[in-house]
Amino acid sequence: MTGMTYKFVDLDYPWVGILVALVLMIIFTVSVSLVLRQTHEQVFNFIVSIQRSLETNSPISFPFGFMFTILLAVIGLENTMTEFFTDSSLSIWIILMVWLADHFHSICCQSRIGKKYWWRFFYLYQFMFYCYHHVFNGQFSSIAFIVFVLLVEHSMLFFLHHYEIPALPAAGQQINRNPARPEMFDNRSQDGGAGNRQTSEVSRNESRQEVEGEELRHRQEAGREGNTGVQ
Repeated sequence: MTGMTYKFVDLDYPWVGILVALVLMIIFTVSVSLVLRQTHEQVFNFIVSIQRSLETNSPISFPFGFMFTILLAVIGLENTMTEFFTDSSLSIWIILMVWLADHFHSICCQSRIGKKYWWRFFYLYQFMFYCYHHVFNGQFSSIAFIVFVLLVEHSMLFFLHHYEIPALPAAGQQINRNPARPEMFDNRSQDGGAGNRQTSEVSRNESRQEVEGEELRHRQEAGREGNTGVQ
């Protein structure tokens, strides 16, 4: 009468539902990450091609085929996730969370600890959400998703304030202690100037030696002619 569906969970084998949730989480997360990364790469290449075409006054070619394929892939992935979550808005929010996590890991996580351990917390929180949704058949999944988002945001702030921001002054101090690049260029310029001076001096000495050699030859020839005339 109410239109609600119920699911009977066999408590004797709970690991089956956990295994299914784990497999689906890995498949959905990896698929979303690959599709979004490929989309970002193609958009970046298209922007670069626009800049080159403006510089060279060449016609702009838009990759209609690839963008249409990516659009169909995103729509198909969203429909597949909707079949599991029974809610299109929830699947879209999960795609956005994976997109946000991918950007946070690639841009903000620059320290060794952040790159190594933050993804583990993200997968752990997401796995807990998938397990809850699959075992309890989507009951109060919106609340579980809000908890998942809050936990992920907390982990982002924790790693950002404890590992990423303190690493920035250390990196700046390391650059200041070892300013190799400016000195390298200065040394290269100085070495280049000294080398040019040395080459110029060598060329001058060679020219002087040639002139002196020619003068000696003329003198020797003149002496020989004088000797022949005396004889």
